[in-house]
This record gives sequence, C-alpha cells and structure tokens, in this order.
Amino acid sequence: MVNKKELRKNQEDKLANYFQTADAILDTLNLYQQLRSLPVFQTANVIATTMSMPGELDTLPIINMAQLLGKQVVIPKTLPQLQMEFYQIDNKLTLEKTEFGVVEPKTGTVVTKAQIDLMIVPGLTFTQTGVRVGFGAGFYDRYLSDYQGNTVSLAVPPQYFDQPIWPVEDFDVKVDQVLTTSPGGAVIEDN
Repeated sequence: MVNKKELRKNQEDKLANYFQTADAILDTLNLYQQLRSLPVFQTANVIATTMSMPGELDTLPIINMAQLLGKQVVIPKTLPQLQMEFYQIDNKLTLEKTEFGVVEPKTGTVVTKAQIDLMIVPGLTFTQTGVRVGFGAGFYDRYLSDYQGNTVSLAVPPQYFDQPIWPVEDFDVKVDQVLTTSPGGAVIEDN
C-alpha cells in the first residue's frame, strides 16, 4: 500500500510529464468522445466540471461541447470549512485566481446541488470500480456524500489503476463511472 500523500506527489509528477506527450492529445480526444456518447451526458441539462489547471485533463473542450449542445455548465467555488458551491457559466459570472492558482467564480449565479444532473469529478487516480484519490482536501468527498445526480470521471492512462494501491477510507466517495483509454479500452462501470 502506498500512502495517499506519496501517491499524490507521484501522480502530479507523472501527469505533468504525460500531458506534454502526443499520446495525451489522442487520449484526451478519445475521452471527450466517450463522454459525449454517454447517455447520462446526453440527457443531462446541468453539468458540473472544473476549470482545469496545467497537469490536468483540459476541461475547456468539455465546457464548450456541453454549451454547444445547449446544456448549462457550472463550475465550483471553494468555501470555508472545505465546502463548495457551483456557479453557472453565463454573462453574470466573474472569475478570479485563488492563492493556490485555481480559477474560480468570484460572482455569479449559484446553482443548487439538486439542480446538477451530471458531475464530472476530478482526481489524480481512479479505479475501474470508481474509487478515486483527489487532491487532498476532501472537497469533492464532502460534496458528493449526499449528491443524488450522476458522477463520471475521465482517466488518462497514468491515472488509471485496476485496483487501489492506496488505503480506501470510509469517507472516500466512489464515482459512478470511469472513462479511460487504458489498455483494454474504455471502462464504464456502474456502481
């Protein structure tokens, strides 16, 4: 077993290198296509995603694709006590960069958890059964603990593990589906 702190550091380094390769371009295009073809994506009216940072899968194509299909897209803002709320991407939205370099909403229209049909959940590692390791603060585990909509994560090969090599804890919330381009093709698991 690898502790999560070590795993996060290793994954951040691996992903920073991976996203500099030509394989990353092909893999991410494949993941966008898989996402687009998912029934839960096609039927969702409100989709939550993040504003990606360097070393992460680029979410701008996902945002653009969803908006072109007439879907409402929302992005998170972190709050005190490790909480989050999601803001609609529209002409009322203003963005700011946090002290951690994350682009987040500053002002705009808040969308309730119950209004979000599909949440694209970020992370550093994922298994085929939806176990994930996030970035360490637990924002998504807390938010997802009572979320009733659908969840999906997109995992490039360095993020994908057949089984967890880290401790899985009671508060870790699984995602419903993991899309990947790892050997063996796409893995879509319903939990």
